[in-house]
Amino acid sequence: MLDLIWTAIFNDNTIINQYDDPKEQKIEHAFKEVLNKQDKLEKFLLVNINTNTSYNLNLKNGTINITLNNQEQLITDDDMLLDKKYKYRLIYFRRVTKDFTPQLVQIGNSKIEYFLGYQYLDENNKNHKHLLKINKDGRLLIS
Repeated sequence: MLDLIWTAIFNDNTIINQYDDPKEQKIEHAFKEVLNKQDKLEKFLLVNINTNTSYNLNLKNGTINITLNNQEQLITDDDMLLDKKYKYRLIYFRRVTKDFTPQLVQIGNSKIEYFLGYQYLDENNKNHKHLLKINKDGRLLIS
């Protein structure tokens, strides 16, 4: 079972959840469903089902809001945002690491790290990327 599950929110008010039931995690929607509508994607959320931490990516203004225990999100101050409007594109993936013996028997459980962020091109066609690396216990690294 995954510790962090995603929800995608689109500008036509449709929502795609990774799982129909986050606790059971039996019926999964393919991430391809999000990619097929990425031009309409406004928000992408990762929720840690163990710690109740939410990582909320806003692709309209290029912000990431982290909340604990269903707290209200902070409001973005205008002076925090970039002066120009850019088209922000989602970055999301999981990295799965497994350790094996020389006989190729897996040692312990798989380790999953989650990556969430966005990228955009500026007026000089230079790519900019902002990325969170999120551990299942809530630790994160920002680049």
